[in-house]
Amino acid sequence: MLVECRDPQSANCKAVTCSGICYSLHMAASQNQIGQELTDQQVLHLATLARLRLAAEQISMFRTQLASVLHHVSKLNELDVTDVAPLAHPLDLSANLASDSPAPQISPELFLQRAPATEGALIAVPKVLADETSS
Repeated sequence: MLVECRDPQSANCKAVTCSGICYSLHMAASQNQIGQELTDQQVLHLATLARLRLAAEQISMFRTQLASVLHHVSKLNELDVTDVAPLAHPLDLSANLASDSPAPQISPELFLQRAPATEGALIAVPKVLADETSS
């Protein structure tokens, strides 16, 4: 249930700040209790925060879905994770970078021969910016 948190410094506070008010999610043990504790006003408030417009018939559907989410979060909160290190990614991945070693280079003459258009020793490209004087 979403209630105003009276002690945001408390270790038990899972605080969420909204419109300058500190809120805390206090979850009941069963999904049914959670569903009954969520009010239409709380569902509409969360919908407003998510920039959603809910029709009257959608409120009860979202109340049930939110209750399910809160139930799963409450199950996660029951886990003892004191000895679990935080992860940036669940898999131990490393970037496979190409080796940073010199490779044979193409000669400037060959490079200019392969270019579609040249102007002297430069590659000619179409103009992408208009002259400031032509405005």
